[in-house]
Amino acid sequence: MRAKWELFKLWCCGKLFMFSVVLTISIYRRRMSHNNAIGGSGKLRIVTDREFPASDFFEPGREFVCRIRHGAAGYMDDAMAQVRSGSLKSPTPASPARSTCK
Repeated sequence: MRAKWELFKLWCCGKLFMFSVVLTISIYRRRMSHNNAIGGSGKLRIVTDREFPASDFFEPGREFVCRIRHGAAGYMDDAMAQVRSGSLKSPTPASPARSTCK
């Protein structure tokens, strides 16, 4: 019975933490991490180099609308490793192509 109680306490702490993060982000309208970022939008074109293996998805010359974002989290301590992230997003065929980067 004690193990179930400990598991319940852990579950409650997790839910409380998630609620506090969502509430804080909603009030201050900020990202939780890596606030410093740069983004852009454009088209991604698959190269026409014939040395790549054949694929149904990566057809030579095919183009995709895409957005790219690169972020970095810095620390006051120079000895700590930097946290960096990058994402390349392309809208699905069902969603409209839109760009939030200007």
